[in-house]
Amino acid sequence: MSDGPAPHDMTETHEAPEAATTLTTPGGVEPLDDEQLKARLDALPPGVRIENAIAQLGHAAYSVSFAKVAAPRLRHASDRVGHNPVGAGLDHLVVSVLQKAVVDTASLFDQTGAGSNSLYRALDVVRRQLKDSPPSPERDAAVDLVNEIQHVGIQNKTPELKYVRHMRNKWAAHSSMDISVDPWEPGKSVDFGMLELAIRQMQHHFIELVILIQQVPALESMEQEGRRIDEKTVRMGIDWDGFGRQALAIMGDHAENSARLLLDRIEPELMRSEP
Repeated sequence: MSDGPAPHDMTETHEAPEAATTLTTPGGVEPLDDEQLKARLDALPPGVRIENAIAQLGHAAYSVSFAKVAAPRLRHASDRVGHNPVGAGLDHLVVSVLQKAVVDTASLFDQTGAGSNSLYRALDVVRRQLKDSPPSPERDAAVDLVNEIQHVGIQNKTPELKYVRHMRNKWAAHSSMDISVDPWEPGKSVDFGMLELAIRQMQHHFIELVILIQQVPALESMEQEGRRIDEKTVRMGIDWDGFGRQALAIMGDHAENSARLLLDRIEPELMRSEP
């Protein structure tokens, strides 16, 4: 009889879980490949792409303003609750709302993915519309402005846009191993001042785009066409100029109020979990 460790049974096997044969949604629909996606995007009226991009400005403003109010109060509630499952859940919520604020802000100047609702891709749509119109000095000047906004306003990033991109790439959207040595401490804090300035910069460029659309004959029908359902029906939509100028104020106030009402409602229940 040996006193040594029992030999490992090498005959034991573990079967890998069976993989699905195709990638589908619960409804049984397979995802589009790149060519199919491009065809769907090209079939959309240009005005729809622009309206979706302007709406994304509102989403980003909402996410940042909501997180600015909600994250500190959730973190304070977690500190009071202590180290237990409720506190862990609150810590997870803090990270989630901060990550969404960063990701939604970064989406405004995203240059990847032809289907994104970023300002950069909206400008691509406008450029194509201009190039399909009859040549004229006015058209050439409009194309130059589109190129300038893309290059100066987006590609040549301000410090605020660089901060948002860094926080997205290192923490909010992609897990990174080097955050433990990163002096910006992704995941531990978010500079809301930087996020808000980034949104204001994008808002300024959206307003430039809307003014361009309103002043150039080859583009002036885009807003109405983007809302047309058929020959007799036009859906309600956002006013591009008005919302573009007031997105931060409208959505910011709405988000802050929502966060306060939500936390006012749930904080008393959370405090019942204090140790």
